[in-house]
Amino acid sequence: MALNFIGDDAEIWYDYEGTPLKWHYPIGLLYDIHGLQASSGRGLNGSLLPWKITVHFQNFPGDKLIKSQAVDSCQDYFMSMIKEADYLRNGSTKKVMNMSKSDQTQLWDGLSSNNYDRFWGMNHKLMLNDGVMARNLPIRIYLPENCPVIQEPVSPVDESKQPRTLRQILNASLPDLFPLVETGPPVAAAMIHGIIPCLDTSAIWASQNMSYPDNFLHLVIIFL
Repeated sequence: MALNFIGDDAEIWYDYEGTPLKWHYPIGLLYDIHGLQASSGRGLNGSLLPWKITVHFQNFPGDKLIKSQAVDSCQDYFMSMIKEADYLRNGSTKKVMNMSKSDQTQLWDGLSSNNYDRFWGMNHKLMLNDGVMARNLPIRIYLPENCPVIQEPVSPVDESKQPRTLRQILNASLPDLFPLVETGPPVAAAMIHGIIPCLDTSAIWASQNMSYPDNFLHLVIIFL
């Protein structure tokens, strides 16, 4: 979403129904949060595509958005997220820091040019972790009403060394919304990429196959 404008166009920003959109968030995550999550609270269901957002060229909301939208700023933010995910997964950022400059450039160029093969040629080394079990899974949980983002250490296995499910992950942070044993109709669901996965899905599988390019699994909570 970030464009490298100069002059008066440098203040370009976007909003959805009056809410400024964070340009450093993936567009799919923004849609899940501001489109589907917000609409679920108003009793609206189904796709909102095409998603109607407004483009502004003045009155930049500096109190709500990061000012710099230059390409270099986008790249720096992306790489910081990649390093954070690597730290959570391995307890250090050595995997990312040991990448050559050309490898890091290929990672970013593949993403910014929408070249999947070029991007995945580098990123699969980080995501699959050389077959080594991750210490923690990079996961962020988003609640409605601008609640703080939940990001806690998430072990991929339980006390018995069995892979944890999405339900177990969500229960640890939000036990009232996601009980381990359902005694009635569910009151909430977790959305990823616009879909609601089965809560019995392996969290490891979800992390490896449904994470965003920043290598985080972004779970958006909607109320049913």
